[in-house]
Amino acid sequence: MKALIVQPLVLLAIAGCSAGQDRAVAERAVTEFHHRLDAGQFHEIYASASDDFRAAGTEAAALRLLGAIHNRLGLYEDATPRGWRINYGGGGSTVSLSYVSHFMRGNLGEDFTFRVAGGTASLVGYHVTSDAVMAALQGPAQRAADAPHPRVVVEEGDGEAAAAPPPAAATR
Repeated sequence: MKALIVQPLVLLAIAGCSAGQDRAVAERAVTEFHHRLDAGQFHEIYASASDDFRAAGTEAAALRLLGAIHNRLGLYEDATPRGWRINYGGGGSTVSLSYVSHFMRGNLGEDFTFRVAGGTASLVGYHVTSDAVMAALQGPAQRAADAPHPRVVVEEGDGEAAAAPPPAAATR
């Protein structure tokens, strides 16, 4: 009977150790991500991510997002953890880490998902929450379409603003 009780306890202890190790590996990967972001090494972030990450979107879209974060918010300073989760499966674990990250010019909600196997973390998902970054990602045409009427449209390049009348209603 003792063997039946001890065996699950040993498995729980091993899983607990693995959870701490996998989380630490993922946290180091977040630190490396921010070093690369600060250095403008956006291609390196994309290229070192998992195949799943790269299949989810184009490199151009990823570089545009990372550039918007870097340009709009500046250098990374520190982060406040919001939570973490670890899921175990065949071939390793999936570690999700959530932060409110503090940059020179603002804050950013960041959610990272890493696949951890053999002491290495591979980025699977990266999601951000920031009105400033989302506004930077919208082109002038999208900002104009979203603006209330009458609207002010800023043309790229000349810095001039011009009032534009609301679009005419379609009639039949």
